[in-house]
Amino acid sequence: MILAHLLEEFANHLVIKVQDLGKLDCGLLKTCCKEGNESEEQKSFKFEESELDITMPTNSNTLREIYLYNTGDTTIENISLTISGKLKNYISLPVDEIDKLEPNSSVKIELDFHSFDKDIEIQGKLTAKEEDISTYFEIFLEIIEDYSPSNGNTYTPNPQIKTCAELEGEICTSDEECDIDNIIAKDNLCCLGECGGEESSSTGKIIGWSIVGIVLVFLLWFFKKKYRGAKKEVDLLKVAKGKKR
Repeated sequence: MILAHLLEEFANHLVIKVQDLGKLDCGLLKTCCKEGNESEEQKSFKFEESELDITMPTNSNTLREIYLYNTGDTTIENISLTISGKLKNYISLPVDEIDKLEPNSSVKIELDFHSFDKDIEIQGKLTAKEEDISTYFEIFLEIIEDYSPSNGNTYTPNPQIKTCAELEGEICTSDEECDIDNIIAKDNLCCLGECGGEESSSTGKIIGWSIVGIVLVFLLWFFKKKYRGAKKEVDLLKVAKGKKR
């Protein structure tokens, strides 16, 4: 009896419960049971590097290339690219949206830097954003008059020799948008249209439709009053009494 009891205890220690299989180290087994269904595909992407330092002469242009990598295991679509604050006055993006980025692949992003006639130090970031995830890339820009690069990077002179005022344009503030594409002037990005962009356009439309609505209401009131006066019913009794007199 004692021997049978010991054998039973030993057997109980060797039994692996089905619900505990998920806790086993999968690295030790060729087949591993996991709790629940297979793990969901992960979305993730990142820039090749975390930051970029640029020093350039005044009134010049230079091009830089960076790469965005899909580090997840699913395709990522509709990735928007935006540049923060005042930095967007100094960088142009030929493409501001990436349609599709396959797993284990990368896409090249071109940054066209342009400087104006003033020394300045500015910091901002380039953000890549998808519906559920985002990542950003820090950019430090310093513009120095008569700067002589020694790092082998190329800088081309800005061909524009006129200021925005001389071009009869307007420099939009950081919270405004030009309703047409900006051009590069000697002193800044220059709007030859109107600053305010979509917000200004929307306000103008609201005002315009409001005026149309007021005019329509006035016309309805006018014609209603006019036709009421023309269609007054004739009181035959009053007419008859008038004839007797």
